[in-house]
Amino acid sequence: MGELKAFLPFSPIFRYNNTMDNEAFIQQFERDIEALVAGGKLEEAFEKCKDILQKFPNEKALKKIKESIEEKLLDKNKGEVKTNIKEAKNLFKQGRTEEALRLIKDTLVLSPNNEDLKDLYRKFQEAYKEKLEETEKEFIKKQYEHLKKLIDEDQYPQFIQAVDRLESENKSNKNIQKLIKDVKTILIEKEIKNKKDFLDSEKFEDIENFIQGLENIDADSEIVKNLRVYIKRRKMGSQIEDVEEFIYAGENNLVTLMKLKKYEEAMQVCEEILQTYPNNRAVIRIYKKAKRKAFYKSRSEAVRNILLKLPALKAEYKQNKENFIRI
Repeated sequence: MGELKAFLPFSPIFRYNNTMDNEAFIQQFERDIEALVAGGKLEEAFEKCKDILQKFPNEKALKKIKESIEEKLLDKNKGEVKTNIKEAKNLFKQGRTEEALRLIKDTLVLSPNNEDLKDLYRKFQEAYKEKLEETEKEFIKKQYEHLKKLIDEDQYPQFIQAVDRLESENKSNKNIQKLIKDVKTILIEKEIKNKKDFLDSEKFEDIENFIQGLENIDADSEIVKNLRVYIKRRKMGSQIEDVEEFIYAGENNLVTLMKLKKYEEAMQVCEEILQTYPNNRAVIRIYKKAKRKAFYKSRSEAVRNILLKLPALKAEYKQNKENFIRI
């Protein structure tokens, strides 16, 4: 206890006389702790015990005091845990999921091994996640309706401003980014549709400026990229002057090629059309069918070739068995 007495005058916790003996020290310490406990300051009393025991870990009397406080804290925490669980359940029933989750999370600090608390935390956490997802879905729906209305009413400056703000505030949100991509696509498709006759004209310099404007809306748009390819072909002297004519002629060629069972040639025509119109369902359907037919045709031809060569192979095997390896 000698080193304890040497510590006491400099302790930030208690100040005692140097002549105070061990018994007097313990009595004084107990009185101070009892005062804290009586005032409901169990946590503070516990921390004071921990602090002084870090300096003097072998003092049995101090350990006993600490253990006594721990028991009181445990009893107190049990009551607090029970009360908090009841309150959290009520909050959850009222739909105040976030508050219920926060209360259970804080209560877990008091009783980290309590299985009831762990179960409630998992339950509330899952419910909170679902609530956030529903909230986000509703937010996205409202934003889509708002942005679509701006497009329909040709309020392009307001549209761009709203999209830029939405994009900057939700850079890491994939669902919001998808929404932005979708509404930009709607605007681009509308612009192209409204400029159909213009795009079929020979005003290539003006068309280039128009395409650049679309790229300012979405530089990664596949529709704009395909439009640029289409205009480039026309500018280079394509025989087909109209977009619909291009598609119609291609589809007619496809039907003919499929009837002639020229599946590989049909696939090439499909790929050419899809470079300009990647979402053409009819062409996509024909492409898949041609690809499947080409595969079966190739496989059948391979089998037929093997069967045709089989007699010659058998004859050669009889004459030169040493040249063959049995598998």
